[in-house]
Amino acid sequence: MIKLRGLVAVLALAGCVSVAPRLGWENSGTSPFANAEARCQIETQEVEGVQWVRCMNALGWWRAPGEVHAGGYDVLDVALDLTPDSVARTIQAEQTMTLRPEQALSEFRFDANALTVASATLDGDPITWRTEERALIFALPHALRPGQVTTLRFTYSGAPARGLNWEAEGLYTGYFTCDWMICALDRPGDAFAMHVDLQAPKSWSAFQGESARAYPAHVQGFAAGRWTQVREQVGGVTLVYASGHASEADLRAMFADTPRMLAFFERATGVPFPHATYTQLLVQGAAAQEGAGFAILGDDVVRPVLTDPHEDWAAAHEMAHAYWGNLISPKDWSHFWLSEGLTTFMVAAWKQERWGEADYQREIELATTRLQRARDAGWDRPLAFSGAYPDLRTRRAIQYSKGMLFFVELRRVLGEDVFWAGIAAYTRAHTGGTVESTDLQRAMKAESGRDLGALFDEWVYE
Repeated sequence: MIKLRGLVAVLALAGCVSVAPRLGWENSGTSPFANAEARCQIETQEVEGVQWVRCMNALGWWRAPGEVHAGGYDVLDVALDLTPDSVARTIQAEQTMTLRPEQALSEFRFDANALTVASATLDGDPITWRTEERALIFALPHALRPGQVTTLRFTYSGAPARGLNWEAEGLYTGYFTCDWMICALDRPGDAFAMHVDLQAPKSWSAFQGESARAYPAHVQGFAAGRWTQVREQVGGVTLVYASGHASEADLRAMFADTPRMLAFFERATGVPFPHATYTQLLVQGAAAQEGAGFAILGDDVVRPVLTDPHEDWAAAHEMAHAYWGNLISPKDWSHFWLSEGLTTFMVAAWKQERWGEADYQREIELATTRLQRARDAGWDRPLAFSGAYPDLRTRRAIQYSKGMLFFVELRRVLGEDVFWAGIAAYTRAHTGGTVESTDLQRAMKAESGRDLGALFDEWVYE
């Protein structure tokens, strides 16, 4: 809540400063910008925020769009009330989305999925919807102007085809978020805050992705179930290890190095770990999926550490995504290598510190083999390739393996001190934002004082 002293200052400023609008705002009304700004801060108790923007809209002020996302809109936040049926393996949900058009719109388009929409409203007024090819389209009763914040609410039910995974007494989400809720997956540059009200059995535990910060759709999620849990406090971070099938002793053993990993990533970035609570959920199978404040990890990829502690790649990879992929997201999939390539490299760097040089070299050899396999099949592309890949294996060979090898090369060219200073500067500069390949190039150039254009051209662009 804004302190009274702050509100008095706002009112004073409104009366004595120029009424020129802040850069990026347009006017269709008569209220001066400073007056509208102060009034809305008082009425909404927000300095900036969704309700404050709505108030500014009502007074005739509209935030002009900057970068336009695919579909022409920006998702600001999502609230989801979801009831799972673990017997039928179906869900029922009411979803509320706050959106801001970035261009004149007569419809909102999202990914079609196996769910059935039962009702929909825009700012309380009923609207119609239809499915067209692979799109779910909500028709608007009137065109929305750019910057006009609006609320879309709908109910739906069904059995998601992907993205929602059931266990004997529990469920958890995966990569395909837009199969169990309404959204558009191929918009990684559009992050939004999300809150899930999960109507799970009272005997179950549950967690959801962090709701205080905005994240892209593919890392939003939740989990619930009857779990064994272990908690440990590391500085300001609560670490939670949970599973519906593993014992407490196994959880402690399998995730024993988590505090050490956390400390390593904080040192590498100079940025505190971005979550107050971080949950590693151990499930059946071979899952390895990052989330906003959590990781879903399959028994098949984690349990090997009990016999060979060096096999810790999965936990390290998903924890690294707390920084690169989640806290810093690619503007579009052509820059996805900035998430996966850097994360794969950081696994190697972690192994080098924890286990020694031989483990670092082994990760390089694995990446080299995977990239060479793609090249032998006639497939090599620059890291920022924006076209279609023939299959997931080839995509990973480029974005994960080749991306990792580029960071190895950067480290060799720049030297230890400059390279790690560049990684830290890049991370700090883009925390909470989106990036493209040139952002990394600028950070490394600024830190090294060297023109790295030829190196980036060779690996990233050409």
